[in-house]
Amino acid sequence: MSTQDEGALNGKPKSEEYQETPYWSSALSSIGIWNTAKPSAIQSEEEAAEEANALKSKTLTDHLTTAFYGQSSRSYPKECPFLEVRWFHAVDVPKRTTLSAFNVKCASETKAPVKPKKFSAFSTADSRRIELQYQSLIEADEERRSRKGSKASPQCSASDSTSKDTCVPVNEDFLFDVSIKRRELCPVYWLGPVYEVRRGTWFFQDGSSLRPCEENLAAQLEEGYLKMKAWSEPGELRI
Repeated sequence: MSTQDEGALNGKPKSEEYQETPYWSSALSSIGIWNTAKPSAIQSEEEAAEEANALKSKTLTDHLTTAFYGQSSRSYPKECPFLEVRWFHAVDVPKRTTLSAFNVKCASETKAPVKPKKFSAFSTADSRRIELQYQSLIEADEERRSRKGSKASPQCSASDSTSKDTCVPVNEDFLFDVSIKRRELCPVYWLGPVYEVRRGTWFFQDGSSLRPCEENLAAQLEEGYLKMKAWSEPGELRI
């Protein structure tokens, strides 16, 4: 009987019966890192989780870009009317509760905070003192950026825990502090709710009352106001 007949009896041709796998291929296939491939379904789930975390992080930090908006009062045009600034604090929804004053090591929020809708103005004296401190900080920041160039970023970030903060005592007997950098109103001597603080320059109608615009939006409105010189009479404008 020929060799071809023997292969036919075994159910396979001779070429398949005597085909051998190279040694190096079998050795590599026995090693898990070469042989095991991650399923595409698991990869897609991991990528989706990373995208969701990135989106969540962006949502939580969109409104925490900088502690300074716009420009200092001394950089305004001389003919521009004086900007009347009033500082406000939220009264309905606290940013957090039962934490020590301006504890920057507090647990991070797991969800986007609820935005407050009701604001109360500080007294005229408190607003003036807060604004004086704010102006001194933004002027120092402008000087620093002018030395380093116009592309330098603001020195004080609202989410930066390393930069030095400035607190202004407010309300009766100065029992509360206003953090200018973090825009927070916090009790000094006890644990309690911490409320958002907002610098009011532009306002919008909310029912029968006026609410201060978010500072990022107010800064854009102020920039357009200065660019268009809206305080000038029509005949005084030069194109």
